[in-house]
Amino acid sequence: MQEDRRRVLDMLAQGRITADEAERLLDALSGEGEGAASASVTVSERVSVKIESSTESGEDYAREDEFRVEGAPRIVVENFNGRVEIYGKRSERDVVRVAAEIAHPDRVEYSALQEGETIRVTAKPAPVHSRSFLGRLFANRGPRIRISAPRRSRLEVRNSNARVVLSGIEGGGSARTSNADINGNDLSGSFDMTTSNSRIALSGVEGDFGLRSSNGRIDLASAKGRVDAETSNASIRFEGEMAAGGDNRLHTSNGGVTVSFADPPSLRLSAETSNGSIRCSHHIDGETGDGKRRVHGRRRVRGVIGKGGEGAASLSVITSNGSITID
Repeated sequence: MQEDRRRVLDMLAQGRITADEAERLLDALSGEGEGAASASVTVSERVSVKIESSTESGEDYAREDEFRVEGAPRIVVENFNGRVEIYGKRSERDVVRVAAEIAHPDRVEYSALQEGETIRVTAKPAPVHSRSFLGRLFANRGPRIRISAPRRSRLEVRNSNARVVLSGIEGGGSARTSNADINGNDLSGSFDMTTSNSRIALSGVEGDFGLRSSNGRIDLASAKGRVDAETSNASIRFEGEMAAGGDNRLHTSNGGVTVSFADPPSLRLSAETSNGSIRCSHHIDGETGDGKRRVHGRRRVRGVIGKGGEGAASLSVITSNGSITID
């Protein structure tokens, strides 16, 4: 009996059976549930029959919804354990298309609805599985959601344990996930993005970006605007242009910070590290010494790069146990 129970849990861990299938098998082994009457059937026989039945029934299915919108639609997505991709498109018709690939529809409650100019896409575990011990112990697989929408759309995305990909959106918005990356390109507007234990990577973006991660890198390439980025135990990299008059923050712990300006900048700089060093290839006028000079090997720098003045951007860079490079 104990050997059979271990085999069931091993097959669950290997992905050969689902949490629901494993629970029914364990109930049968304990003399409970529908499988109790088949005591003469071994665990291997039950599993092979169930896997064959699942294959023949074609549980996986795809669903697509299309909504006509006007103006700047609001797209709200709540998903779990499944990738979310949103792409902005330019077309003659203002249409939002939502495609979902659902591996186990009996284990997921899914809906895609229109409320005025709001498109709301929701996926969550079915109640019977959220109460299941094994369903809680081993995460269910959620839908993969792919959305095509007008570029001016505004986004509100909440996900868990799966990646969020955004491209071609001009209306701004928010994206939150856990234990997975957030990737974005060709974005403009005001965005707030948060993840944990994973990376935020943006390229070709313009606007106002608030970025938060824990134990994950933050990378911005070909960026223009204002950025407020914070992480822990990971590095931050910014390449691009900081908007005049904007207040920028690049803060981390136990990671390095690299800043590369596309053109000679004009900004007020405050940089500090605890156990690393600072290197700046631009002339700095301020506390770094007499007159204008480049910096190498310091741990704290405050001064002005370029013309400065009231309209200049400001940049605060702080790290501990990491170095700072500004080119």
